Amino acid sequence: ALNAIVMMDDNGLISLWNPQSEKIFGWSREEVIGKKLSTIIIPERYRAQHDEGMEIYLKSGENKVLQRLLQLSAIHKKGHEFPIEISISPIRIADKIVFCSFIMDITERKKSEKMLAMREEKYRSIIANMHLGLLEVDTADVIQFANNSFCEMCGYDLDDLIDRKAAALFAK
Repeated sequence: ALNAIVMMDDNGLISLWNPQSEKIFGWSREEVIGKKLSTIIIPERYRAQHDEGMEIYLKSGENKVLQRLLQLSAIHKKGHEFPIEISISPIRIADKIVFCSFIMDITERKKSEKMLAMREEKYRSIIANMHLGLLEVDTADVIQFANNSFCEMCGYDLDDLIDRKAAALFAK
């Protein structure tokens, strides 16, 4: 499996730890089976919240995290935190409930998203502040963006331009 697959019993103890879990978290199967999950992969500041949420679910069935795709922080055996994407499903076996989670390390995706956001901000700043008027229109000739220089040259406020037909500006 490409994802880590981790199962936990209703006492919070790890009962399944696949090879991908070993790669992602750094712990071998032998090191974690029977150990409390919250002490292995959950950052300390979230452990009480995890344990409380599990207790509430077992008593009432109420939950906020099961059957959803979540982005959370996890902890590696070496102690560093990293971002994960996780989905957790409760599975009833006779009169017991186990929790099966599918986990993916999203460190590289988060780095790429951060770098892309930084580049976008950089280019937006360059475009907004260059001394050349720039007007962006869509295929229907509707204005989507205008930089500060264009607004100053033409005497318009940005709010007056957005969603307006570009041809109407130059029809005079």
